[in-house]
Amino acid sequence: MPGMDKYNPHLPESKKKGLTPKQVEMLEKHAKKHSKKHINKMIMVMRKEGKSFSAAHKIAMEKVGNGDDKKPMKKVLTEKQKKLPKKLQEAIMKQKK
Repeated sequence: MPGMDKYNPHLPESKKKGLTPKQVEMLEKHAKKHSKKHINKMIMVMRKEGKSFSAAHKIAMEKVGNGDDKKPMKKVLTEKQKKLPKKLQEAIMKQKK
């Protein structure tokens, strides 16, 4: 079934060991937008390497990506940015890379 491979935001007790309550709370919110593979990589990095949430997220994005191989993340301009001249729009898109 589509969507069944998405991560259940409730972390099992066994994976919570070694994480602070704040990290667990942030992971549960974060799990709604990222795959199980991405979240598991973050947990491993935070527990075994002692990295912060944001450092673990960066590592997971580099190693696993968003976890959803079907849809690559796409850069999009805001409505306000779309009203700017083309040259400025191009400069904004280059900055986001």
